[in-house]
Amino acid sequence: TIINTPLGKMQARKILISPQSAILRALLPKEKTNFVFTFSADVPYHLLEFEVGETRHMLTKIVIKE
Repeated sequence: TIINTPLGKMQARKILISPQSAILRALLPKEKTNFVFTFSADVPYHLLEFEVGETRHMLTKIVIKE
C-alpha cells in the first residue's frame, strides 16, 4: 500500500490488532477494540500511523541523531 504522509508518499504495511480476551472486548467501547498500525515497508520500518476508532495519529517528523 502506498500512503501519503507529511514526509511524502511511502510504501507501507498495515497491521490490525484485535484483543482476543472477551473481558477486554466487553470493557472497551466498541469503536476502540481494533487498533491499526501502519509501518513503512522499507528499512528502518518507522511507525507511520496509529488508528483507534475514528482517531488517526500520523508521524509528522523524523529526527535521526548521529
